[in-house]
Amino acid sequence: METIGHSGKVIIRKAKKADVPPLVGLDQEASQEIDWWKPLERSDFLKKIESSDWVYVTEEKGRIVAYLTGEARGKTIELENVYVQKEDRGGGIATHMIKRFLSDVKATHYEEVRLFCPENLREFYESFGFEIEGIIMKKELNAD
Repeated sequence: METIGHSGKVIIRKAKKADVPPLVGLDQEASQEIDWWKPLERSDFLKKIESSDWVYVTEEKGRIVAYLTGEARGKTIELENVYVQKEDRGGGIATHMIKRFLSDVKATHYEEVRLFCPENLREFYESFGFEIEGIIMKKELNAD
């Protein structure tokens, strides 16, 4: 048996409406830590949970320490966000959440999973079989 998380007592499951308050808290934490992260509102999480099967949480000792969201787009699922609370990183939580997500998606009619990936996470996502397809470029409009 593989140990996940620091306590080894971790549950990865689909999110429920009752999970919205801790999800909003984690999302706010992510937006403070990661420059490009756009936090979701409570209503956004509710809509995602009600209309999609692609919102997962990781619970450790009764508290939500991580989440993952995906969004269906035609025959593709976009892996949107994966966030693990800072103090709970390094225990394999993100890896196991992504494996669960990919397994669940594979069991459906969707043909592929896509994601936008910062360069520092490229090797991590490649370890799941993701491949580079094109390059996203940007230009800061207020920077000269």
